[in-house]
Amino acid sequence: MVIRTRAAALLAIPLLLASCDFHIDDSPDASSSPAVEAGIDYRVCQIADEGGLEDHSYNQAIARGVQRAETYLGVDVLQREDVGADDLVDEVTSLAARDCKLIVMPLSIGDVASAVVAAPDVSIVAVDVEGSGLGSKVPNDAVIVTFDAAEAAYLAGYAAAAATETGTMGVIPSAQNGDLVTAFSNGAKAFGDKASRPEVIVLPNGDGEGSFAIDEDDPQAVAGATRTLISRGADIIVPIAGDASLGAVPVVRSAGGVSLVWSGENGCRALPEDCGLFLTSVVSNLDNATFEVIKNAVADDTNFNYVGTLANSGVGIAPFNDYRDRFSTTDKERITELRDQIISGDIEVLAK
Repeated sequence: MVIRTRAAALLAIPLLLASCDFHIDDSPDASSSPAVEAGIDYRVCQIADEGGLEDHSYNQAIARGVQRAETYLGVDVLQREDVGADDLVDEVTSLAARDCKLIVMPLSIGDVASAVVAAPDVSIVAVDVEGSGLGSKVPNDAVIVTFDAAEAAYLAGYAAAAATETGTMGVIPSAQNGDLVTAFSNGAKAFGDKASRPEVIVLPNGDGEGSFAIDEDDPQAVAGATRTLISRGADIIVPIAGDASLGAVPVVRSAGGVSLVWSGENGCRALPEDCGLFLTSVVSNLDNATFEVIKNAVADDTNFNYVGTLANSGVGIAPFNDYRDRFSTTDKERITELRDQIISGDIEVLAK
């Protein structure tokens, strides 16, 4: 277990992340949120699981939100990383003894319900980074942060359908992301007429010839699935398989002419050295959500749960970067229209 501390940077600068068209925009807008007076006495603590604070994934994204709160709200920050499930309750108890008023952690780290019981005077924020639905098992006095990433996956599916040059895309699922697969496929079906729609190959998650039982801790399984999809003509690979998705990157890098749609984090931010591989990303803006929850806690309003959607920029798709020339003006306008229709409820992204 590693402990990191920071002295608070007491800056009275406001913050909101703005959306840019249908994309998530990483640039802070310092004009919209009320300033917080310097000298605030509020300690925020973060517990990162064994992936660590620099995991190129959810712990790192949560940490960015915590760091924004340090910079823009003036809170004091204490972080602990490499915490296993068996140590969670002890770590929460220890942090409560160190005057942490709010502790944020991934919901998947372990028995969050017991952690809430162990620290009744602390605000526990559990971020559902995997869409697991485990938040229903956590006491109501915890704050649950969830994301409707399926909304963004629908847009990514349409974008991938517009960008594919072979007419075939391949999706690598794991056990807990059926909604993302459905939404991505539905978005792809929304492109063009029935005769011109690209093929979406979803490798089944189970036993049988040509199928893969994807383990989210096994990048080699994803690498094998990626090679299979490329051999079947896919020029866009969508690995929705948690940390194991990293197994797709070296295969795509060496294949040439193949791109990736990343999930969870902006691929260009998580793996900047491979930014040229990412057509786009389905982004759950964990940093925005974490900051918003902390901001509300500082204002003494913790009686709510946060759901990231397209409407509040909690989810979105990343810019097309090197692939922007594959999209016509009509394609971009259509994606924006789809986004608005999802927000208004005119499109159900999980419709069968």
